[in-house]
Amino acid sequence: MYAYWFYALVAFGCALTCLTSRGFRKWVWRTISGKCELQRILDGNREGCRRTLALERSLSSSKDPVLSSNLRNLSLDSYVDYAMQIKRIKAASNFADAFGLAVAQIRGYQSLCEECEHLRSTAFNASDERHLNILRGLWKYLIPSEAFQLVSKRWADIGFQGTCPDTDFRGMGLLGALNLLYFAESHTALARGILSASVLSTSSYPFAIVGISLTDLLRKWLRDGELKCHFYNYVRDAPTLNDFHFAYARIF
Repeated sequence: MYAYWFYALVAFGCALTCLTSRGFRKWVWRTISGKCELQRILDGNREGCRRTLALERSLSSSKDPVLSSNLRNLSLDSYVDYAMQIKRIKAASNFADAFGLAVAQIRGYQSLCEECEHLRSTAFNASDERHLNILRGLWKYLIPSEAFQLVSKRWADIGFQGTCPDTDFRGMGLLGALNLLYFAESHTALARGILSASVLSTSSYPFAIVGISLTDLLRKWLRDGELKCHFYNYVRDAPTLNDFHFAYARIF
């Protein structure tokens, strides 16, 4: 008698697990709506963060290894075509354009994370002509009335810790330098105003060091996915390094 109830409870538990599983729910919704989960996400959400995040979660949890793992190994068109084929989606639908846009955003965000990490890990070297040009640019936009000097006390006025700024980029590497240059070049008047305030204010702060610290903060947000909503809402394609620079300038 006890054995009967034991097996009955086990069977009930297995049935309950199946009924509440994600796969079963997907099957029920597909049977009712005639659409796969990807189609339902596109139809139920407007273009932007909510839609792209939902698609990203759906793709990452897919049992199909191509959909879950080959997001960037295939070309965008090949990936979209494969998804339509495996999900039996008619080519005449508007699925391809909407899905392709979201996939481009997801792929772009992942690529941007890798690019920023590569730049961060690239040591700043003033003997490298490209790196030296960044310093020349900072000098030109922040103190244009004076001739450029690689070693000068004026670097301390800009907010670096010594007379040569290259060692201060150690933590954020080339990424920190490029962000500072973008801000100084694209928002010159604002950058000069903040620099002046940093020197004249009673509670002075080092302009350059603050800028490098903001790069560290923004990179952590990017890595942890905190910037997904920003990019998925405001960048209607794959986010690029320039979009990262723009976000940096917004929080400075």
